[in-house]
Amino acid sequence: MDSDVDDIDFQNFKGIYFNDDPNRKYTDPETGAHFEYFDFFKRLAKLKELRRKIDKELGILDTESVESPKT
Repeated sequence: MDSDVDDIDFQNFKGIYFNDDPNRKYTDPETGAHFEYFDFFKRLAKLKELRRKIDKELGILDTESVESPKT
C-alpha cells in the first residue's frame, strides 16, 4: 500500500509555512485548528470575489443578486 508521501511534488511543496514566518505557526487552543478564524475568513472572501468574476465571465447567474420570491 502506497502512502500519500509518495505523491508529493517536493519541488513545488509549500507546506504550512508558505510565504510566512516559520516561527509563526498557529494552533487554536480550543479547536486545534491550524488557521486563524479571521485569516481564513479573509481568504474565503477573496475566493468568493474571484468566483463571482468567473461566473460573470461564464454568464452564470449570480444567485446573491437575485431576490427570492415572496410568499
